[in-house]
Amino acid sequence: MLLSISELIAYAKTDETELKKHEFGFFPNFVEQDINRKTGVRVTGVTKIITSDSIRHIIKGHGDDKSEKERGQKGITDSDIELIPKIVANFDSVVKGNDKRGQSVVFIKQINGIGYYVAMNVKNNLGDPKLEVRTMFAKPIKKADV
Repeated sequence: MLLSISELIAYAKTDETELKKHEFGFFPNFVEQDINRKTGVRVTGVTKIITSDSIRHIIKGHGDDKSEKERGQKGITDSDIELIPKIVANFDSVVKGNDKRGQSVVFIKQINGIGYYVAMNVKNNLGDPKLEVRTMFAKPIKKADV
C-alpha cells in the first residue's frame, strides 16, 4: 500500500508491524547521468522511495533536538521529513555515501539557512531498482560554509 509522505510519517510513529512506503518518482536521464558522474553510483531507472522503517530510523537517530544540538545539528521534524522529495529532486550537491552494505548517495540541499542531508541506498530486487532513503540529518549553515 502506497501512502502520502504525511500518512507514512503518522503510520511510522504508531505501527511497526508492516512495512509501508511512499514512492516519489524517477530521475530524468540527465540527472541520472549527473549523479553517476559525480558519485560513480549508477541510479539509472531507480524508483525513489521512503519507507516507514526509514522514517522510524530518522526520528530515533536524529529527531531529538537536544542531542542533535550537542552534535552541531538540529532535530529532524515531521516537516523536515516531508521535504525529502524536494531535496532529492532539487539537490544542490550529491556525493557518494559510505554505507558498507552497498552503494549509497547523499543529497545535500540548503533551505532557509539549514543544510539538509538525505542518504539513500541503491537496492535492486529482481530487476526492480530502487533508491531508498536510509537516513536524514540537518545542520545550520555557518557563514564559512556558504
